[in-house]
Amino acid sequence: MEQLLTFLQPLLEVYGGSQGWLLQAITIVGSLRLMVKPIRDAIHVYVNITPSKKDNEKFEEIEKSKIYKSIMYFIDWFSSVRPKK
Repeated sequence: MEQLLTFLQPLLEVYGGSQGWLLQAITIVGSLRLMVKPIRDAIHVYVNITPSKKDNEKFEEIEKSKIYKSIMYFIDWFSSVRPKK
């Protein structure tokens, strides 16, 4: 456990804001992107393999909501590094 905390210490310090607010914001948004996409895909797979179609409809309803789209847009826009065209 101590080795894990030693490995994660720099990341936890950045989360805490020790390196400045900009690096803290970038780290948080990047971590959200790393977590949200695999979790969303896992939920998508689970919903598709269940025999009930109600959960498919509910998940589609959630994905079409403005709140969900806004959150995903925020995470995607702020965590993507795209060159100017």
